[in-house]
Amino acid sequence: MPDSMKRSSVPSRCLTVPTLLCLLTVAAFALTAWASDPWKDKEYKSWTQDEVEKVLYESPWVKMVEMGAPWLKGPTHYLTPLPSDCNGRPDLTKGEKTPTSWAMGATESIVIFQVTWQSSRTVRAAMLRQGVLCGRADAERGDELLNEPPDDYIITVHAPDMTPFDNSDEDALIKSSYLMSRKTRKKISPESVQIARYGNSKSVYMLTLKFPKKTDAGEPIFSPAEKEIDFASEAGKFQLRARFQPQKMLGKDGPDL
Repeated sequence: MPDSMKRSSVPSRCLTVPTLLCLLTVAAFALTAWASDPWKDKEYKSWTQDEVEKVLYESPWVKMVEMGAPWLKGPTHYLTPLPSDCNGRPDLTKGEKTPTSWAMGATESIVIFQVTWQSSRTVRAAMLRQGVLCGRADAERGDELLNEPPDDYIITVHAPDMTPFDNSDEDALIKSSYLMSRKTRKKISPESVQIARYGNSKSVYMLTLKFPKKTDAGEPIFSPAEKEIDFASEAGKFQLRARFQPQKMLGKDGPDL
């Protein structure tokens, strides 16, 4: 699987086609963007592969964070997480979006970090449905598994190249990571961090951070009215940030964290 896509110039179609055609293109894009969200309109058992991918890559539970990657030497690269088929082959047609910084004239390599609120029922349902579609999960036990929510809020971080985290250890990441209510400004440290590496190498594949749902007094960490929650994790000078909006993280049964 190619890990990178070399940068290429992307001409503006609106500068080379008639105005009417340009407007039609914009209108078509708007209709696509306004399409229904499967987590609101359908039971997870009827989600298609495309709908599963929308949950896992384009929903309010997932933040794709664009980061400059000065550690990548040589040609300029753009690395982004990609959906894959049941055999693990990546869908290269899904990774051709131009990074925001490139569109504004920047020339550095870019890595997209996928930050996922994985403890949500919606994300867990999408992962289960994907397993069922690929013949790796038992559909009959689906509801039973989903009705057993994790004891913690679980955030995962994944990218095609996670070099900044290669020399980190669990204790350091516990100290340098947090969830923070934008309303109260209170920072919550993870109870644990799991670092997944490729084989026996030091190269990191994924971080899994578990945060408490309740205080020591048994009160909810985040109130139902919470509007924004910041996630942060640092490794040396590298600072990864993502912002979640709980009021948009709504499943069929309401708020879903």
